[in-house]
Amino acid sequence: MEENQKELQKMYLELQLLDEQMKQIQKQITMLDEQLVELNNIILALDDFNKTAIGSNILVPLSPGVFANAELKDNKKLLVNVGSNIVVKKNVNETKDLLKKRLDAIKKYRDLSLAEMQKMNLQAVNLDQEINKKIKAKE
Repeated sequence: MEENQKELQKMYLELQLLDEQMKQIQKQITMLDEQLVELNNIILALDDFNKTAIGSNILVPLSPGVFANAELKDNKKLLVNVGSNIVVKKNVNETKDLLKKRLDAIKKYRDLSLAEMQKMNLQAVNLDQEINKKIKAKE
């Protein structure tokens, strides 16, 4: 009987661990969704930027929620961080292509994360059913 109790405790702990892992993956998926929305918004904004007249007054973000007024001197070239604090000049279409590649990579990672979470969920359901069978067998 004690052996059965230890096995139930082990299964319950495994179920709790799966639950925690699924919560972490869900947080990760939420962050990836936010990044996808942000990238899509940037891609759309680049179309508007490309149409903005030289000399127009624009708001330039300095940090989230902090902007500076600026005058647009060039609407064809952008300075783009490509990683490791390396900034290169790119035109609007090159920048959009780069962002679309990032978007695709994030979508793939999100899909993998979602598949992993679904796999864990199936494991959790099966484990929960096993726990319930053992409890009922005990009664």
